[in-house]
Amino acid sequence: MVRKFLLMMDRRLTEKKMIISRAKKIKAKKQNTDLNKKQNIAMKNGFTLSECLVCLLIVCILMITTKSSNSSSSLPVFMKQMESRYLQVQQQSFALKQEKRIRIDENYALFDHQKFQYPKGIVCEPASFGFSSRGNIQTAGSFICSNETESMKLVIQIGTGRIRDEKTED
Repeated sequence: MVRKFLLMMDRRLTEKKMIISRAKKIKAKKQNTDLNKKQNIAMKNGFTLSECLVCLLIVCILMITTKSSNSSSSLPVFMKQMESRYLQVQQQSFALKQEKRIRIDENYALFDHQKFQYPKGIVCEPASFGFSSRGNIQTAGSFICSNETESMKLVIQIGTGRIRDEKTED
């Protein structure tokens, strides 16, 4: 009887060990599954090194080709700079109550003795303008600047000296 009892206890102990062993295996399997899911999510949300390098290469190529295609200076931007400098000299003549001069040459301009060198590829027709001590233009006129592909004209009106740019037809 004692023997039967010991055998029965041994079987129960063995069954409990098996149940615990199975539970551990299931728990480990679940942890592995959770870990794999996290890794899969991480892999789906990120980029590999090779993908990043390919994207970087494409961006570099686009930057190089864009820069080389825009090698000729942008004439509209240049003309806006000329307008801005013109207005600055006009405002100075009014504020300081002094006469100021602007001289436009082929490759540079003098805005009240300050030299402004044109970007490469831009050429302007020579012209000269002056402001009275009240900021009014003394002589009206215009001048044309051009690059390899287009030409634009800056027109200065008599009186207040307002300035505007116009696209010229070639």
